Amino acid sequence: MMFGLTAAMTFYEVLPTNEPYSDGRPLGFWLRRLPLTLPAAAGDYVERRIRPTNSDADEKTYCAIRRIGTNALPYLLNRIGAEDPGWIAAWKEAFFQRILPDADSVRWQAVTAVGILGTNASCMLRQLEALRNGQNISAACAASVAILEFNLRSRDSN
Repeated sequence: MMFGLTAAMTFYEVLPTNEPYSDGRPLGFWLRRLPLTLPAAAGDYVERRIRPTNSDADEKTYCAIRRIGTNALPYLLNRIGAEDPGWIAAWKEAFFQRILPDADSVRWQAVTAVGILGTNASCMLRQLEALRNGQNISAACAASVAILEFNLRSRDSN
């Protein structure tokens, strides 16, 4: 029974999506290579990186995301608003946390990618506003930071 459950969860995680590709790899691959961008404190925005960075690997990742460009926006919106279904969240927490990414880490990697795309992400501001005003508190927080990231990048480019 445990094997069947493990196989079902693994299959769920690897189902094909309409994910855009760059350099033969899906956007999710590039997102997992990103450091996480998190707000350091409420009301204050400071980019904080969770993992040590390798500047060559970071640059390759940033370039791949920039090449995907606006094709990444629907996927990023989906990831920012993502929630693990309850049963998957419980099983991940109990058994698979190290091998299966949780919605929150993917959400914050998507926020980092919005920052990389900069002003190209302007067409998703309305959807980010909707997420910010939604019921999912984690998605609302991430959407707020993504909007702030976009505004900071827009100001810097002017």
